[in-house]
Amino acid sequence: MSLKYLIQTKKLEFSFNEIRQLLQLSEGYTRQLVAKMVKEKVLNQTKPKKDKRFIVYSLEWSLVRNYLLTGPSDFDEIILSIVEKKHHGYYVAIDDFHVKAVAETLMELTQTIGVLKADSTVLVTNAGTPKHQLTLGLS
Repeated sequence: MSLKYLIQTKKLEFSFNEIRQLLQLSEGYTRQLVAKMVKEKVLNQTKPKKDKRFIVYSLEWSLVRNYLLTGPSDFDEIILSIVEKKHHGYYVAIDDFHVKAVAETLMELTQTIGVLKADSTVLVTNAGTPKHQLTLGLS
């Protein structure tokens, strides 16, 4: 199961081009927000397994970003190749749950700022306050 499959079956209201625009906002800000949302989602939905393998709560953002920027060709293989990896003393499993969490997170994030249009410009401003403001400016 791939992110593309999840997006298609869940009928999320954005295209890959729109996701690319979203990821090209301010990378640090977008990355922090997505990581936080995914971490909360994973921590709220996963339980330890008997063999002490946990679903990792901090996924490799570059894998997700590269997948969205280049397409689905290598993404599933990359996930399968990192099934068991030592992380802070625990074995972690990167599997379809991560893909689902990322898809849901991106959906929530786009709903926050509205559905992006192909001809729109998205600006991220940080006024130094705890809350970041996302502005959708149509070109």
